[in-house]
Amino acid sequence: SLASGYPVTDQEAQDYYDKNKLSFFQPESFQARHIFIACPPDGSKTAGAEEKIKQAQAAIEDIAKQLKGGANFATLATARSEDKQSAVDGGMLGWLSKGQIGSEEFENAALALAPGEISKPVRTEVGFHIIKLEAKKSAVTPPLADVKKDIVAAISQSKADADFSVVEKAAEDGLAMNTAFAELGKKFHVAAVTTGLIAQSEAESQLAPQKDSRQILADAIAGLTATPADKDGKTASAMTLPVPLNIEGGVALVRILEAKPAAIPPLDEVRSAIVEQLKQSKGTVVARAAAEAALEAE
Repeated sequence: SLASGYPVTDQEAQDYYDKNKLSFFQPESFQARHIFIACPPDGSKTAGAEEKIKQAQAAIEDIAKQLKGGANFATLATARSEDKQSAVDGGMLGWLSKGQIGSEEFENAALALAPGEISKPVRTEVGFHIIKLEAKKSAVTPPLADVKKDIVAAISQSKADADFSVVEKAAEDGLAMNTAFAELGKKFHVAAVTTGLIAQSEAESQLAPQKDSRQILADAIAGLTATPADKDGKTASAMTLPVPLNIEGGVALVRILEAKPAAIPPLDEVRSAIVEQLKQSKGTVVARAAAEAALEAE
């Protein structure tokens, strides 16, 4: 969240690109569909393995014959492929980089095709495939212009990380000097977020996951709720915690706007919520009874 406050020059982006050029390299990639029939690997000692291989081979050859006769690849993939995840999308595997799929046989067969072509049955360790190549891209290192946005974000983040101890000290100083929250937000390029009235346990989970921070927050809440009303009947309405609280990935500056002591509200205040809860509970009982009756009727 602080990174946007750290500008990056064109020269910094160029230097980063030059030093990390290899990391931007994009290997040869392809987009393909496949129809898959599973079977044990050759030489498997599992009982019935040989028969399963024969059945799988017969199935894939039948599919190849249908494709050769003009059958629609996506339709056959949906109906016959045993890769159920891709079958629902007509066998589509999406874009794959060379080396990503873990099967040289599959990749070599796919990359040997021209877009639109369909392979003969291909044997891999897990079974038989028929592949249709949709598109492919050559290996390339994209120019700076194509990756500059990501580079700027990475450099900004790096600057923010390196400067975080300075930022935290500035935040502590701002709290000590009672700097307004709106001004602190502008200084650190972050917006203040108001939680609304929530249970103390929820406030602790959001703002004080660490033990030391929980104690600071609990003490502040206790101090507010214990403050007696003044002569006009008003109680303390806000308190800024004197130190930042440690949260996951950073720190939180906290101002408690309102705190109420634990209490059981009068019935009139919660009547509608109770009625709704009872309706839900009774509805669940009725629905369960109806479902059980339906099962018995079957």
